[in-house]
Amino acid sequence: MVGGLSRVLACVLHAAGRRCQYCAAVLGHPDDFPLCADCRELLAPRVGGYCPDCGICYADPAAPVYSCLVCRRTRPPWSALAFHGVYSGALRDIIHRHKFSHDHGLGQLLGHLISQAWARHGLPRPDCILPVPMLPAKVLSRGFNQSVELARMLGKAIGLAPRPCGLRKTRDTMAQ
Repeated sequence: MVGGLSRVLACVLHAAGRRCQYCAAVLGHPDDFPLCADCRELLAPRVGGYCPDCGICYADPAAPVYSCLVCRRTRPPWSALAFHGVYSGALRDIIHRHKFSHDHGLGQLLGHLISQAWARHGLPRPDCILPVPMLPAKVLSRGFNQSVELARMLGKAIGLAPRPCGLRKTRDTMAQ
């Protein structure tokens, strides 16, 4: 009886342990992970109203996807891009909490959103993943390089290890 009770207790604790990675609400079903229904809506991907070449977003998110005038005149130097959504609202909050509040659990959520965007945009496997470098002093003050961490998560999702030393930052620039 004690063994059966401990298994039931472990199942209850496991079920209660699945929480929304944004608002921490208890998830009712394992398939809901990593977001509850409300937060999935807050963090819904942008699927329309943008330029597929440079990612600029138009005012109407329901507009079709089409190349902007600048990209029609001059093609960007990259072959493709993927993004999850506009840098505002809940997405901006998650990025800020991850970068500046050391909420490393949100890095897993961001990695999930990145890998979903990669798949949604149908991008082929790249030759390499190069995270944006930081100056060593910035890494020391922040405690980690969020670009490297996100690159690792994308690399894990698509089966390609990132090259964290593939680029080098040579001068200090404004924070993005």
